[in-house]
Amino acid sequence: MIKMIENTKINKMQLYILTVVTGTGSSMLYGIGEKAKQDAWIVVILAMLGGMVLILLYCWLLKLFPDATLFHMFENTFNKYIAKVISFLYVLYFAIIASHVIGDITTLTSLYILSETPEIVIEIIITLVAMYGVFLGIETFARFGILVFIFIVPLVFFFFIGPILSNRANFQQLLPVLENGWLPIIKETFPIIFTNPFGEIVVFLMIIPYVTNNKKVLHIGILSMLSIGVLFLIITITNIITIGPTFIEISLYPTIETVRGINILNFIQKVEGTAVFLFLILNYMKIMLLLFAASTGANILFNTKNYRKYIIPISVIVFVLSHLSIQDVVLHFFIDTKIVPYAIGIPFDLGFILLLLGVYYIKKLFKLKIKQ
Repeated sequence: MIKMIENTKINKMQLYILTVVTGTGSSMLYGIGEKAKQDAWIVVILAMLGGMVLILLYCWLLKLFPDATLFHMFENTFNKYIAKVISFLYVLYFAIIASHVIGDITTLTSLYILSETPEIVIEIIITLVAMYGVFLGIETFARFGILVFIFIVPLVFFFFIGPILSNRANFQQLLPVLENGWLPIIKETFPIIFTNPFGEIVVFLMIIPYVTNNKKVLHIGILSMLSIGVLFLIITITNIITIGPTFIEISLYPTIETVRGINILNFIQKVEGTAVFLFLILNYMKIMLLLFAASTGANILFNTKNYRKYIIPISVIVFVLSHLSIQDVVLHFFIDTKIVPYAIGIPFDLGFILLLLGVYYIKKLFKLKIKQ
């Protein structure tokens, strides 16, 4: 039994919401599979299947290490020094992903809502609000997540039904299917299938000990993956039929461009500001969860009693990384979509997980041989 970091609990509904928020967030802005053009929806389905594989791996670990966070799993499997090095790298991983999410919503907010406000001011506000949420604890921001979920789900579906009601949808843009064969789809699927957005739910392994009756969470994980996949499928198809695959490929934020064209009876229009606010709230939840994971991870790494002492220093690092990343919006987008999935996503979402499982079973095999 792993000793709890603090005596707080969340229920399975809250776990589901936190997992879905982590798997969506800023990825909804960019979409996935744009190089596959009108076949991008196939990329989404394949990526969702990859996400299912990740959930099975993560739940396999939870069965081997009941009530353990990812960092406790490393401590129980590797020697002291290797475990600390890997754990430290994961603290950095959570911080880097949080910094990129802050960068995403800072750029978005600056472009569409607060164009006259210096980006650094927006970053400071986002970071401070997220810090405050993490200080309150996972139980508090998980409850906030339920409230957000109730209001956001209808809004999300409106944003993607709106273009159809506005007579802007052209379903012919989904055709022809597999015009260029499977190669573009395969190129777009890997490494996305195991990284962004589905791979980032590795943070799932940092909050499981806080879940009441956490022995059976596989169905929550599968349901979360299905929800994320369906949401991305709706977004992808709506973007294709509304603005077309060519415009998606050259657009910085195709989802916002889709929403921007909503005009129902010349009455409901110019709703992109509401859409940006929606993405802001979703990503705020994601940032809080990542900061929480980094802070609790540092608490375990340094064997201290209170994760809150790490919130401020980690938040400062996240803020600095975020500010550096948005100095060039195009470069930020390139790093987010072309470098992070390969250089960070594959090792941390999948690589170390497979290494952990491999070492665990090798050690178990050696113990059996020694007994014989």
